Amino acid sequence: MKAIEAMRRRGKRRSSSAPPASSSAPRDSSSAAPPARLPAQPASSSSAPPAAPASSSAALPRQARKWKWGMFDLAEYRPRAGGRSPAWSVTCKVHTCEGARCNKMLAFGNRFTSDESLHRIKHWCAMGHLIVDEDGARKKHMDLDPASFSEAELITLPELDKIIEEEDH
Repeated sequence: MKAIEAMRRRGKRRSSSAPPASSSAPRDSSSAAPPARLPAQPASSSSAPPAAPASSSAALPRQARKWKWGMFDLAEYRPRAGGRSPAWSVTCKVHTCEGARCNKMLAFGNRFTSDESLHRIKHWCAMGHLIVDEDGARKKHMDLDPASFSEAELITLPELDKIIEEEDH
């Protein structure tokens, strides 16, 4: 709760007039998920994706590629040949009162790297914790666009992990 209160005080909310982020700016990727072909992370690391087989993460079904991050299920989406761009997808389990779940995808490869895309998806998740689960909550969360968050409003990855960890308890 302390991390969310600090986030509110700092005004780290999405601004509808915020310009899109430039992909050339340096990023803090110290706790971002590793690329799919790196060695496996320890099983206790809930903020990192599961290791993919040496061939490709596309060989695994979504269930095997997803991992739980607090109240969210994240997964790397790898299209078949000729399909859409690869992306990170997330399912939010915070907003349930309307009977539907929030889902979001953010592609990487053109505008964002995999790490940048995952960082923005995690920020979108944390912003969802600020939205009370009531009628209209899903729409409010779904209206947030992770691609439009400015660099200045992105919360660092260690802070995001702390927010989700505190909310999960």
